[in-house]
Amino acid sequence: MKQTFSHFISLLILLLLPTIAIAQLSVISGNVTDEKTSDPLPYVNIGVKGQTTGTFSDSNGSYRLELPRGDYDLFISSVGYDKLEKHIHLDGKKSYVLDLKLVNISQELGTVVVSASKYAQKIQESISSIEVMKAKSIEIGNLPSMDKVVDKMPGITIVNSEPQIRAGSGFSSGLGSRVMIMVDEIPLLRGDAGRPDWALLPIDDVDQIELVKGASSVVFGSSAINGAINVRTAWPKAEPETKLITFLGAYSKPEPKYSTPWTGMNPMVYGITLSHSQKIDNIDLAGGVTYYKDQGYIGGTPEDKVADTVFNKGQFNTRLKLYFNTRVRSKKIEGLSYGLNGNFMFQDYAETYFWYDADTNIYRSFPGSLSRFKIFTFYVDPFVKYFAKNGDVHSFKNRVYYLNSEGLYNQSALSVTVFNEYQYTHKFDFKRAGHLMLVSGVTNIYSYAFGKVFSGKLAPDGTTTLGENGTYTAENFALYSQLELKLFTRFSCLIGARYEYYHLADLTESKPIFRGGFNVLAGKSSYFRASIGQGYRVPSIGERYITTTFIRTRLLLPNPACRMNLGSSNCSKSANLRACLILPGFMRIMTIMLNSTLATGV
Repeated sequence: MKQTFSHFISLLILLLLPTIAIAQLSVISGNVTDEKTSDPLPYVNIGVKGQTTGTFSDSNGSYRLELPRGDYDLFISSVGYDKLEKHIHLDGKKSYVLDLKLVNISQELGTVVVSASKYAQKIQESISSIEVMKAKSIEIGNLPSMDKVVDKMPGITIVNSEPQIRAGSGFSSGLGSRVMIMVDEIPLLRGDAGRPDWALLPIDDVDQIELVKGASSVVFGSSAINGAINVRTAWPKAEPETKLITFLGAYSKPEPKYSTPWTGMNPMVYGITLSHSQKIDNIDLAGGVTYYKDQGYIGGTPEDKVADTVFNKGQFNTRLKLYFNTRVRSKKIEGLSYGLNGNFMFQDYAETYFWYDADTNIYRSFPGSLSRFKIFTFYVDPFVKYFAKNGDVHSFKNRVYYLNSEGLYNQSALSVTVFNEYQYTHKFDFKRAGHLMLVSGVTNIYSYAFGKVFSGKLAPDGTTTLGENGTYTAENFALYSQLELKLFTRFSCLIGARYEYYHLADLTESKPIFRGGFNVLAGKSSYFRASIGQGYRVPSIGERYITTTFIRTRLLLPNPACRMNLGSSNCSKSANLRACLILPGFMRIMTIMLNSTLATGV
C-alpha cells in the first residue's frame, strides 16, 4: 500500500513539473520615455531576439512582459527613434523594473496622434492632413484662451469665436460649430448652442493640440463636417513637476485722445497659474488653478446717450478655473486603468456686439448692445481603459458637461450634456507582412436645454414672448467602424463607416456616411496620401428655437426648417520631410450650408 502511494506521488510530481517550470516566470515592467523630454512614448515595439514573444507600450508609455528564466536580448524600436538593445538575465522568480529611454532622431516622425483614426499612430502614417502644436509652443505664446492658440495653427482661422477650416466652415453666429472641438477625444460643444466655450478648454495642462483638416464625421460624428480639433491633456512625467506662471500687460491709448473710453490708468490684463503633477506609486495626479482678468478697452455708451442701456460699465472678462486629472493603474488586473478628470470655471464677462460709431465713439458700445454674463460651468470625465494581453484595447469614456449662464436681455440658459462612448480596438498581426487594425464603437449624446432664450415663440407684435421658458432635449446615437491595413511599412489604406441617429423635438434624422484613403511611403522619408470623406452637422437647439431681443433693434429668430448639413471633401498630400516640402490639395463639396437667417432688423 505504501509502495503504491509512493508511485502515485512520484507520478504526480512528474506531471506537475512542466507546470512548475512554466510558473517560474519573471515579470519585466517599466516606462518608455523620450530621453530628452522624458515624455512617455506610446505603442513602442518591445521584442525578444530569436522569439515571437513581445509586447508594446500602452498609451501612457508603460509596458509589461513575462518571460521564463534565462538570458534575453530585448529590441526596442519606434519610428523616429534610434533602435535600442538591452540584455537582461532573469531568474524566473523576481520581478524586474526596466525603464527604457529612446533617442529622438526626427521630431516630426516621432509625433503620435490619435485624432485621425481614433487610435495612436505616427503622424506620417495617417491618411488625413493633420497639424500638431506641442505644449512648449503654447507656453511660449502665453495666450489667455484656446481660440488664440488654435488661431496660430496653419490651416485654420477663428472668426468671432467660430473655427474656419479651409474656408468651408461658414458662419452661424455662435449657434452650431461646423468643426468638432474635443478634449481627450470627447466632444466639448455646448449642448444648447453647439458652439465651443474657448475659455473652458484647458490651456495649462496640454500635451498637444491636433488639428484634423477635412470631413471627419465618420470618426467624430455631427459638427465634424469640416474637421476636428482635439486637445490632449498631459499626464505626470517620471519626476514631480510644479509650475507657477504669471503675466501682466496693459492696453495702450488710441492715438486720437477723444477715442479713449477710459480715464486715468490704462486697462490691465493679468493672470496667474499654479499647477502640479506627480506619480504616486500606481496613481497619476495632476491639477491646478488659474485666475485671469482682462479689464477691457471698450467702454460703455457715452453718458449723454444711455437710452435703453441696462448695463453700461464697459467690456471686461474675469474667470477662475480649477482642473484636475487622476488615473489609477490597477495592481490586481494587469492592463486596467481608470480615473476621473475635471475642469470647473467661474466667469463674469461683458461683451458688445456693436460699436457706437466708426469715428469719435469707435471704442464705446451702442446702446443696449453690451451684454453681461455670469457663468458657472464644468465637465467631469470618468473613464475606464483596459489593455488585454492579446493586444485588444477596450475603452469606456464619459463626460458630464454642465453650464448655467445668467445673461441680460433674456439670454439666460441652462444646459446639461452627457456623453458616453465604448470603443474596441483589435490588431490582426501578419508578422512581417504588416497588420490590420479594427476600430469599432458606439456613442450616445444626450443634451438638455432650458431658458427664456429658447422659448421658440413670438408675441403678436413680432417681439419675443417674455417670461416664458423653453425646454428641449436632443438625442444622438451612433455606431461606427473602420479597418486600416498596413503592409510592409510602406503602404496603408483605410475604409470606415458611421451610422448616426438624431432626434430633437419634432426633428428626427439618420444617415450613413463613409470615408476612405491610403498612404504610401514613396521614399526614405517621402509620403503620399489621398483620402475622401463625408461629413454632416445636425442643427443645435439654439438654431431651431432661439428667440430673444438682445438690443432694441435686433431680434434673433428661430428657424424650425433648419435641417442636416451635408458635405464631403477629397484631399491629397505629398511631403518630403528631408526638404520640409508639403504640397497639399483638396476639393470640397457642400450642400445646404446656408440654411438659416437668425438676425433680422425690426
